[in-house]
Amino acid sequence: MPSSCILTDREDNTAEFIPLSDDLVEFKFTIAEEGYPAPPPSKHILVSKEQFNATLKRGEVNKTASSVTIQGNCLGYSPAAIGNEDRIASDVISSTTKLDGAFWPAWSGTKSTEDGDLIFASVFDGHAGSATSELLSKTLHACLAKALLASGLDDEAEVKAVIEETYAAWDEDLMKTLRAALSESSASPSTLAGAMGGMAGFSGSCALTVIVDKSHDRIYAINLGDCRAVAGWHGPNGWKCDPLTEDLNANNPNEVERMRAEHPEEERDDIVVKTDTHRVLATIMVSRAFGDFLFKMPSDEYKSLKSAFNVVQKEPKRPVKTPPYVSNKPEIAVRSFKQGEETLKFIVLASDGLWDRLTSEQSVQLMAARSDGEKEITRQELVKTYPMDNEAKHNESDHDFIVGDDANAATHLIRNVYGGSNEMLGRSMLSVLSEEARMFRDDISVQVLSFN
Repeated sequence: MPSSCILTDREDNTAEFIPLSDDLVEFKFTIAEEGYPAPPPSKHILVSKEQFNATLKRGEVNKTASSVTIQGNCLGYSPAAIGNEDRIASDVISSTTKLDGAFWPAWSGTKSTEDGDLIFASVFDGHAGSATSELLSKTLHACLAKALLASGLDDEAEVKAVIEETYAAWDEDLMKTLRAALSESSASPSTLAGAMGGMAGFSGSCALTVIVDKSHDRIYAINLGDCRAVAGWHGPNGWKCDPLTEDLNANNPNEVERMRAEHPEEERDDIVVKTDTHRVLATIMVSRAFGDFLFKMPSDEYKSLKSAFNVVQKEPKRPVKTPPYVSNKPEIAVRSFKQGEETLKFIVLASDGLWDRLTSEQSVQLMAARSDGEKEITRQELVKTYPMDNEAKHNESDHDFIVGDDANAATHLIRNVYGGSNEMLGRSMLSVLSEEARMFRDDISVQVLSFN
């Protein structure tokens, strides 16, 4: 019988999986901090090797455009597809595209141009439901493309300003849609459609988008929330990890100070509160997101909307006095394809479900090992073979890595969250189907852009 497998998170909580037979595993969770009771042990049917691999590969997306390979995957914390609040999207167009006439038919006819020089790739990490992430996956690239093609891509500062304006407009239009649906005196197909779209305001989503503008040798990494983009560079001195974004959440001291500066002094202690982790109004972790109108609208107005749409939702744990508390303004980083003697090889975009288990450096090391044809490698060997500046502390109790099994780069990274070389650990992690799974895993969405 295989030995038990243990996962330890950043707060030193432990998830232990104990094989009881060939097809049964017991799950135990231990909470490190006193005062938080752990759930009782539970038994689960162990997924087979075939089920494990099929689940990991189910959401794979592969696309090639203008010598850029885009590989994505999206895996919910529950193996049931309906449990996933994350979405991914990728579109390729030409920067000379004319989106004349009716916009959406024009967009539909151009967005899959394989030889286009303008590439959009996104990861959307939804919360409180998937309505916002789903709507973003269908519309955000189109909105960005329309605005950028109209303004032009020559001036970097103007491009960044247009991106910020587009993000604000997307969020504000969603809010207007909800308000209009509430104020309409009669029902009609148009108001019904608007109301259904506006439902995305009751949930929320982080958004991470990379725009590759090959004509101008620029890459824009646009972050709203705590997804993360990491670039891998290669040069004469080996590999380099280049985080393109910072996590915009209540654990970020810079974000905490920004939020406190935007609200009256008497609210200072309520803006960010330490519960199990730091949270805005003691409720939500992210400090920037689309949707989440619970934190952006006056409390009385939001309650009226909830009542009108029959939405059941808990109130924030601290009062909403001077909204908004969650921002729709993104942070934008810009890179070229070369920096001195270093060449950009890939960019990893991922939701926090990946970064809860891998460091930025490990993602670059795993991609580097993959390009070198490694098969299986310990954490210690990975660090020694691919040394990185500012190497993060690794959790030695966790598994070693596996490299050569997956043609899809996103699946390669996800597999190394789900057990790596310890397939029994990965199978055990996927075997817990109940809400208990939230204790040790999150939805994971990943896109990898490889520059050939």
